[in-house]
Amino acid sequence: MFRIVHILSIVLFSVSVSSTIFAAETGEFKVGLASVEITPPVGYPLSGYYHERKNTGALDPLHAKAMVFSQDETRLAVIACDILGISADLAGLVRDRIEAQTGIPGEQVLICGTHTHTGPDYARDLCRFILSQQGKTPETKPTSYPAALVEAIAQSAVDASLNLQPLQLSTGSGEETNVAFNRRFVMKDGTISTWANFRNKNVVRSAGPIDPELDILMFRSPEGKPVGALSVYALHLDTTGGDKCSADFPAYLERMLKSELNPKFLSAFGAGTCGDINHVNPRVKERNRPDFIGSQLGKTFLTAMKDLQPVKPDLAFGRSVLQIPMQSYSSEDLAEARTTIKRIENNEKIPTLEKVKAFKIIYLDLLQQGSIESLFTDPQRKPSVSLAGAGKTIPIEIQVFQIGEDTAIVGLPGEVFVDLGLTIKRLSPYRQTMVIELSNSNDPVYIPTRLSYQGGGYEPMNSVIQPGGGEEMVAETIRLLREVKSK
Repeated sequence: MFRIVHILSIVLFSVSVSSTIFAAETGEFKVGLASVEITPPVGYPLSGYYHERKNTGALDPLHAKAMVFSQDETRLAVIACDILGISADLAGLVRDRIEAQTGIPGEQVLICGTHTHTGPDYARDLCRFILSQQGKTPETKPTSYPAALVEAIAQSAVDASLNLQPLQLSTGSGEETNVAFNRRFVMKDGTISTWANFRNKNVVRSAGPIDPELDILMFRSPEGKPVGALSVYALHLDTTGGDKCSADFPAYLERMLKSELNPKFLSAFGAGTCGDINHVNPRVKERNRPDFIGSQLGKTFLTAMKDLQPVKPDLAFGRSVLQIPMQSYSSEDLAEARTTIKRIENNEKIPTLEKVKAFKIIYLDLLQQGSIESLFTDPQRKPSVSLAGAGKTIPIEIQVFQIGEDTAIVGLPGEVFVDLGLTIKRLSPYRQTMVIELSNSNDPVYIPTRLSYQGGGYEPMNSVIQPGGGEEMVAETIRLLREVKSK
């Protein structure tokens, strides 16, 4: 049975916080694994860039991969999806369906997107679907894909719940330094430039670190046979490009593990905090390809296997929702943004950061003052229907899943800077802490460090939260980890 050991509601610095901690009685422990395909039909748009791309097929299928952990009456679910990000709307619909079909409470379900840039661009279609479900008439009818996507992701958790077995768990990490690079650079004038390289004479140094750890949670049968794993690594999934669906480099990682370990091995991938990390080595002209990255991570995984430590199962759960202040803008800013959008539509050449600023201002306006009716007024990025007109703050949901006495999974929304994730791992009371970004909501977009706003660059320009919001999220995550651990 659940026992509620702590419920807290506080206000900390202008940030509203609500949190809940649950712990399980120690008892029989089981894990269920399942995978369901979510590849969109040919012609469905792909996500990831500032222009529409219709897919012409698939290099490899996309999946939702579920892991359900059960101990007595406590169940936790982690679902990794081959999608750019999980909107708050998508997470809400999937959680409701899972709770209805399995009894797992929605707040005990962590749904994350791998951040592949060759996955479905479902946001506008899902908005249309939700509006039609509410009896409203969007300007274009939704396709059948949004409903199918919700059903498929939920079905992965249903299938995993029906496949619970007494699996053995082990955890640990390997180190891979050849495929990930901080993409922000300090320039001679003191500013920060994203996507620069050392061939540029104005570059002084990289502006931040990487997280070289490939974190692993391994699942084995009672006989010791490898049957699956959750791997977490901090690297943008933008290495494939083109107009075909692909799970990007995690697909190559899975192929290697299937080949080496078990043809039915389930390889689920979670994006670590990689808001400022990509695959481009700034010292060479050639870019790392997805097959190379996947094989490197596969080698790191297989090498690390011999040092994985057994996990003593002990399920517990903590969740907080912060209300983080969003950035402000003026009516003049909004008018200028609309003018810039018109110029873009007229195919004028606009500097990248000027485009990004215009998109961000309009997005902020929809978040703060928009309505369901205004969601399709502007042909740009949309917030979740549930967040339209939310006001001056945006919800930041933090999840902590304790899997064992020394093992925890953290779910964070948005694209989080690596420094923030490294701080969580460094201060966590757990020996192994797997921090997964883009969990349950991609609506906050980027979550940078406070200092990164001073230098500028693409990511802070694309963020909707005020400076310091990332640090508040980290502080609450550490508090939550310590609270769950102590209870």
